[in-house]
Amino acid sequence: MRFIPVLSLLLAAALPLYACGNDDDTQGGGPVGGGCELTDASCFGPQGPTGPGAACLAKTDNSGKTKWTGRFSQITISSPPALATPYIQSNVIDKGIYLDLPACNAQGQGTFSWFFELDTEAKLLKTGGGLPVTDVTKPGCFVSLPNAAIPTAPVTLDVSLDNGTFTAEKFSIVVPIFLAPDKLDTPVLLPIHGGQVQATISSDGNCIGKYNADELEPEFDCAPDTPNGQRAWKDAGVLRGFITVDEADTVFIEDLKTSLCALLAGAGKWKGEDGRCVTSENWQKGLRPEGNWCASVPADSGEPGSPATAECKNAWRLEASFAASAFPITGDCP
Repeated sequence: MRFIPVLSLLLAAALPLYACGNDDDTQGGGPVGGGCELTDASCFGPQGPTGPGAACLAKTDNSGKTKWTGRFSQITISSPPALATPYIQSNVIDKGIYLDLPACNAQGQGTFSWFFELDTEAKLLKTGGGLPVTDVTKPGCFVSLPNAAIPTAPVTLDVSLDNGTFTAEKFSIVVPIFLAPDKLDTPVLLPIHGGQVQATISSDGNCIGKYNADELEPEFDCAPDTPNGQRAWKDAGVLRGFITVDEADTVFIEDLKTSLCALLAGAGKWKGEDGRCVTSENWQKGLRPEGNWCASVPADSGEPGSPATAECKNAWRLEASFAASAFPITGDCP
């Protein structure tokens, strides 16, 4: 029997940067089966429910191509703990990433789009944010916001490839998170430094992980039991990085009326009148929130930093796993 506890922190262990096994669970072909199997055509691309990429609900087919295009289907935060709570995971992260496709058990908004384009011949990975996805029959594009408070644009990274697993390290990226499909002027900007990403792609190039149809339960409307660790997708990728204390204060979570800095540092001590750390009484006294990570060189250098010390605790470590599915991308947005 499932139960939903009072909002409590997930006791998440630190994720290592690892290569997920390329076993049958991460292959892209074959039908999606189990208690919450999907059959509606809107859940799949032109390949249908039994074609390549069906296991991860791919919206295009990368089979035989040297460029794999895809979109994050899920991001599961494990650190910092304040972001790993069931409430934040479900109502902020999942809500933005999951698409608005009720027929596919998806009750999100599609406003948080993170795209990939992997060139296996050139060994290059282009990645960055995109506009909200409101129509899965139309391709996405990489968005650039040069006039934003923190300018954002896709980045192109060198990658290593090993038996279906790609790895990229030492990068900085700013990912825009839009609040609604019709609110494109004021996105939340998430700056990540010291980035490390590693993922295993299915043999047909369509899936990183898969949809968890066989683990979800029809009696609960096929929704994941997030408070008890159940997820809608099986992740097969890892993302690491850090966000500085100062930049975290520029990331404002509208639903909570607080900045990411105040959320991570403790709202009781660091939330000012406008919800930000900088306006708090402690900040005005010259104190600063203590992170769990040290950005000992300029954050945008791409260097991963190191665990916090008594002398350096100016950042928070971000660790997450993710799933992704093939999705058509036209390149940069006009």
